[in-house]
Order: sequence, then C-alpha cells, then structure tokens
Amino acid sequence: MQAWRIDVLAKQGQLDPIGDAAQRTLTAAGLHGVTDVRSRRGYLLSAELSEQQVEGFARAVLCDPVIEEFVMHAPDTAVHNAPEVHTLTIVPKPGVTDPVAHSVQKSLADMFLPVVAVGTYQTYDVHGDVASEQLLAIAKKDLANDIVQQILVDALPAGLPSESPMPDLSVHQVPLKGLDEDALIALSKDGGLALDGHEMKTIQAHFEMQQRAPTRLELETLAQTWSEHCKHKTLTGTVSFEGRTIDNLMKSTIAHVTHTLDRDFCVSVFVDNAGIIKFDDVDSVCIKVETHNRPSAIEPFGGAGTGVGGCIRDVIGTGLGARPIANSDVFCFAPPDLKAEDLPRGCLHPLTVMKGVVSGVRNYGNPMGIPTVNGAVYFDERYPGVDGIHPQTGDDLSNRMQNAFSLFLPESGPVLMRSSDSPTMSRELIHEATLALHADADAVISADQGGGYALIGLKELQPDLFNMEMSTQSVFDATVDRMQQAGLRVKVLAVPGDSGDISFGHFQVHIENN
Repeated sequence: MQAWRIDVLAKQGQLDPIGDAAQRTLTAAGLHGVTDVRSRRGYLLSAELSEQQVEGFARAVLCDPVIEEFVMHAPDTAVHNAPEVHTLTIVPKPGVTDPVAHSVQKSLADMFLPVVAVGTYQTYDVHGDVASEQLLAIAKKDLANDIVQQILVDALPAGLPSESPMPDLSVHQVPLKGLDEDALIALSKDGGLALDGHEMKTIQAHFEMQQRAPTRLELETLAQTWSEHCKHKTLTGTVSFEGRTIDNLMKSTIAHVTHTLDRDFCVSVFVDNAGIIKFDDVDSVCIKVETHNRPSAIEPFGGAGTGVGGCIRDVIGTGLGARPIANSDVFCFAPPDLKAEDLPRGCLHPLTVMKGVVSGVRNYGNPMGIPTVNGAVYFDERYPGVDGIHPQTGDDLSNRMQNAFSLFLPESGPVLMRSSDSPTMSRELIHEATLALHADADAVISADQGGGYALIGLKELQPDLFNMEMSTQSVFDATVDRMQQAGLRVKVLAVPGDSGDISFGHFQVHIENN
C-alpha cells in the first residue's frame, strides 16, 4: 500500500488487557482452540512523509515508551502471518468518521509536520487452531460492529481511506408549491427528512407565504430541528392514554408539578440547555440527563459516547457556561449470559452492548477529566427486544411487508404490524389486537380512513397475502377477502382516528412472544 504502517503493541512482559479481553470474548462466544490473543493498534500515514519523520512522530506521539513499542512498515511492504496465527483487523467502513485519525492529523500539525492522509485500525493476532470463517462470524457479532466497521481476516487495510468527494456548494431549491400530501410525504421519505404529512404541509404553507421555494439546506435544517431527538415530539405532543387525552405530556406532568411547587431552590428550569438548582448561598448545581437507548442498541460505543457528550455539552452551554465536574450513569441491559437461541433476531448480544456502552462512557467522559462518580447497573430479560432494528427490505411495500413478517414468523409467535403514520392509534386498540391473536383469531386488521389499513396482525406466515397493489382505496377489502379465502379466522377492529395510509410504507413491528 502507498502508506507507512505503524503497529503499536505491548512490550514483551507487559500486560495486554485489550488482547486478553478479546480472547475471553472469543472463548465465551464458543470459539474453541484459541490459545492466545495479542492486540495491536495500527496507524496508516501517507507515503509523503519521510522515514525519519514517521519514526520521530511514532516515537513522540503514537507510542507510550514505558509499556509499548512500535514497528514500522514501509509503503508496499508485504506482511506475512506466522503459522497458526490468524490476523483479525477492524477498520472503519468508508464514510464513517474516524476521530482518532483526525486527532493524529492535529498532532502532525502540532509537530510542524505535513498534515497528510491518515487511517487507523485495530488488529488482533489470534493464536491457535481456529477456522477463519468461524472467527469472522464471531468477530462480526462480538468484537466489532458490522454497521460501522469492516472486519478483515488474514488481511490488512488495502490502503488509506479514500478521499471524500468535493462538496457540492451550489444552492439547490426544492419546489413544494402545488404538491399534495402524498407527494410531500414521498419527498420527505426520499430525502430522509422523517417528517409526516402535517409537518410537510406546514413547511409548504410557510414558504408559500414567503413566495419562494426552500433550499435543500433549509429543508434539512427544519427536519433536524423538528426531529424527535431535538423537538421531543412525543413528550410535547398530545397523547391518548386510558381513555383520556393529555395535551403536552411534558408540560402537563413534570413541568406542571415543578412550576406548581415553585421551590425557591429551583434557579432555572425548562428554559436553558440544562436545569439549575441552588446548592448554597454562593454556588448552584447544573444537572442534565439524557437517554440514548436506541443509538446505544445500534452502535453501543458511539451511542453511549454521544449520550455522555450531550450531557457535558449542555452543562457547558447553560447560562454563561457551567463547569462539568462529574458524570453519573445508569446502565440497563438484558442478562449478559443470555443464551444465543433466546436472543431476538437482529439484536446485538447484551454482553456486546454492555461492553460497548461501558467503553463509550469511559472513552468520552473520563479522558476529558470528568470522572464517573456513581451510577447503577440493571439487568432485565425484557431489554433485548428493545434493541432490534430491522431495516425494511424489498422493492415495493408488498415485498417489504412480506419480508418483515417473514423475519419473525413462525419462530417469534404472533406479530402485529402498525403504520407509523397513525399517531392517534390507541393503546387499547393494540391491546385488543394482541388479545385476539392470543385467543381464537388467526389474523387481525384495522382499516384506515383512506381505504387501506393502519394495523394488521398474523399468527402464521401467509405467503400470498400481500401480493397485490397496495396504494389503492380497496386494499383493505381485498386483504380481508384474501384472508377469508385462505380460511383464516379474521377479527376486524375499529378504525383508529386520524390514521395514515399504510401505503406510505412506514410501519412498526410488534412481536408477541409466546
């Protein structure tokens, strides 16, 4: 490769905790025959640097001379494995941010060296009689995250990360005038905006008042600030619960109680990036809490790290700038000894999630000098199902729905699928559907107001049920007819108010385990 390669490893006689942890992980995952695992931290520096520059930089920055040593490999130098040693290398996938590489580039500038292209990787030398196919399969689940990382067996990165394409700095207008709600929803979906029809129509009306089309940047900025993560639409929205309507869940509960009690120690609440309470006559305490369940389930290290980072950022951004002094963390996982056969398909193993989350918290807060001073760890068997993220697959909606049901049936028991464009669907309706599937119904279905359906549930997979045109006003009737023709016992449920049309293609899956 056209790059210098620097491997940093523990000196002879020094402990290698990263390699030891990897060996324990591989053994626990069922990989037999592993006798030892040694870790190496790898860096790729562009060949533009001279040997003297690379050696001086590695010695001064990349390696701890007390417990580590480094090995340099010149560009285009071949590296061969020793007998009975498999090399497992983990690198960021193309397009994934590599913050360590950015830090290395900053260090190059600090040492007045040319700021060249940089890449990083982590290598494990696995000693013993093991099959490379099995090693790769286990590594994808337990040593790396296949979503953001590439795993190489007996190979090293082919070269430096490819350069990002030149940014498009031109202004792109997105015409909204004259588009109906279906077209606006399609635009939102194609652009990854995650905005529903009502929100898109609101944006459309705003720019019609402006007598112009929004730019792509404006549209994406609105989508980001109007996202669930930023706007907390569930907490601040209207919620139907046990027959009553709650207008703005946050304001009517937590905020309402806080403002009603009006304690004198509440210095600033619900107005800044974090809350402030009085500590004594001189100092106040700034507190911020975040949950990062979904991000941590998808990518435990990054999800937990950005969760801690968000709290630290918001404390710093409160008032004229508070000073973070400590972190507290509450970790909630499924049992770490959960058997593989009990893990829902598509979920990371709890032990993998736990290690990644702990590592993410450690690598973000602690190196900043902000210690984690207390917290809690809670294990519950109900957690692993929360972690299942299943991207839709298929060319059209009928294929995607069939594939979604196929993912869970018949192993997981009855499956309910609901349209995510049905915000007013009640808890009672979902509960009724669940009870029906556990009783004598083979299928449940609830119509929407546009001739489609907002909820559908099955006990068993029906191969031809969705083989029809889905974007019509007769899809509900056609689906019920096809269910009855298949001899299914069908329970038709009430129509949820103000529901969306399932033809939009947004759906959520709910699994009822037997």
